[in-house]
Amino acid sequence: MADLDRSLRDIALLHESSQMILSGGDLESVLHQILLIVRNYFSTTSCAVFLVEEGSTELLCKARNGYPEQQGRYRIGIDGIVGWAAKARQPVSVPDVKEESRYLQGDPSVQSELAVPLLVRGELVGVLDIESDQLNFFTPDMVQLLSMFAGQAAIAVDSSRLFANERRRMRQIELINLIARSAASTSRTRDLLLTLCELISDTFENADTAIFLGQADGTLTLQSHVGRKPEKQLFTSQQRLGLFADSTPRIHNPALGPLSQSPECYGATSREITVPLVTCGQMLGIIVICPQTETEITEEDLYIAQATSDVCATAIKNVQLTEELNRVANTDLLTGIHNQRFFSAAVEFELTRARRYRKPVVLAMLELHDLRKVTEAGGFDASDNYLRSLARNIQAQIRTNDVLCRYTSERFAFIFPETDSHQFAAIEKKLRKAMESVTYIDSESQKSLDATITSALFPAEGTSSAELLRLLVTRAQHDRAKSAGASL
Repeated sequence: MADLDRSLRDIALLHESSQMILSGGDLESVLHQILLIVRNYFSTTSCAVFLVEEGSTELLCKARNGYPEQQGRYRIGIDGIVGWAAKARQPVSVPDVKEESRYLQGDPSVQSELAVPLLVRGELVGVLDIESDQLNFFTPDMVQLLSMFAGQAAIAVDSSRLFANERRRMRQIELINLIARSAASTSRTRDLLLTLCELISDTFENADTAIFLGQADGTLTLQSHVGRKPEKQLFTSQQRLGLFADSTPRIHNPALGPLSQSPECYGATSREITVPLVTCGQMLGIIVICPQTETEITEEDLYIAQATSDVCATAIKNVQLTEELNRVANTDLLTGIHNQRFFSAAVEFELTRARRYRKPVVLAMLELHDLRKVTEAGGFDASDNYLRSLARNIQAQIRTNDVLCRYTSERFAFIFPETDSHQFAAIEKKLRKAMESVTYIDSESQKSLDATITSALFPAEGTSSAELLRLLVTRAQHDRAKSAGASL
């Protein structure tokens, strides 16, 4: 009868292990099920599953039941019965641990131990270690049965890893596609950074996310974030060189104390992943991810964070280059202000907004008289310096939302949003004051140039950009001709 009961147990055990393989699932669930089956069918004191740590010769405890906390890592072939079984790749049964020199004591109540390697296609996956408080607990039949079970468990662990890898690849591909689409549809770095923070936050289950970018002085400053704002918002150039010398992801874990590798952006009690943004050998900045869940940061999280940072770095660099090209294309190289190309696009934008909100807009043009006199007095360098100074003075006199452009060599164009004719009269006085404060040397005396200032009002004098610009240029030409005739 006892043999029959044992046979039924053996059949039930193998059936459960087969179901475990077929059901699949994540690694944590599979490991928990392995321990549950061992404990239920063999009534052991404690058991644990150790898996080979990737890229090392060590076994790391990934799941335990009644197993001592201090026994969490074994070196293969060196440490304890677990390391011995891993090297031998066959079960190692110790009837009396006190008689075994290689035994590493943890729980003093343990009398016997069995370590069974987990092998898949001859490759070591890990070790199933079982302890008992009874001497000679593990019979040959039990060792044989547990060896069969370990073979099934190894397949389940390997399958769960494959499943995790596939899931990770799918998450990675999905996130990369979203980042690529966002970068293609965004022309401003600020907008892209916010979108990247949102995508990364969603991928890591609403994690607090921040992006820091490098500045000209070598510092790293916060540029965008989703969720909580980081407590630390700037890294000095020395901190940047010391902490982010390579592209390796870093983890800040309060549980590790001084062993923590990453700076504390969200506070000393927060767990964080910090990943440098590196493209073409250049470090652009860092991404900081602070998960909201209490689960540990996994290798999968680090892998996805690294892959994400690579794509984000390329996307950010591309948008930065696009911004720089647009800036150069829309900037007057002499004065550093906007040029005629930018002015035409800005007029369309401001008029569209003015129509929506039913606000007035003033387009204006300032045309210098006799700029050649500055050139004749001091050469081309003098006229260049005069134009630069004039642009700076005018910029200082207008509002931040007003637009100043160099329209032609001697003309400056303006857009004054939400401005009517009465308000423009006050602005015109400021423009003339700015003109008077810029002088040039002629025959050892300081002189200033005069200018004509013309304007066109929306919607009173025109409702389209073409109509207003035509009116503005016509008035400027008329005033110039009038001024030239008066000076003869």
